[in-house]
Amino acid sequence: MSRIKIGIIAGLAFGIIDIIPMFFMDIPDRHLAIAGAFINRFSIGFLIPNTPLPLPGWATGLLIAYC
Repeated sequence: MSRIKIGIIAGLAFGIIDIIPMFFMDIPDRHLAIAGAFINRFSIGFLIPNTPLPLPGWATGLLIAYC
């Protein structure tokens, strides 16, 4: 499986897992908050397998997520 497909699958999984609890919260602008959270987590999940850094996967994830 290509790295792009792995990134898309990981991004979708991370994004969906992140927004599921938001459906049960009382948020004033729910659609905007859910879209922002999904895009944030999708991009992190997509970039981790597609960024060629000489680090282990977990360290790459930390670096991408917190920069």
